[in-house]
Amino acid sequence: QRMMAPLYVTVDREGNILVSDFQTGFIYKYDETGQFVLKFGGSGIVVGRLNNPSGVCVDSSGHIMVADSENQRVVMYTGRGVYIRHIDVRIKKLRGVAVGP
Repeated sequence: QRMMAPLYVTVDREGNILVSDFQTGFIYKYDETGQFVLKFGGSGIVVGRLNNPSGVCVDSSGHIMVADSENQRVVMYTGRGVYIRHIDVRIKKLRGVAVGP
């Protein structure tokens, strides 16, 4: 499945590029040369799925954080896209997410 509505982008410390796709619900990961590596998430409301993901960032441990807009939560994945946990934030139209040093 190809991206339909790419929205936000971030780069991890290995140079991998992560792109959130608002329409498909997936996070797409590419290596530093632009080659597709994997996708994870997918549209839905159950644990590990995303409903209109927007902001995406990576912390210093390589965990990927995603602003799950319609589910009103921030979801954390491993660098390989495996669900770890989420935090309900109850913010309508959640868009951005960021981590500090």
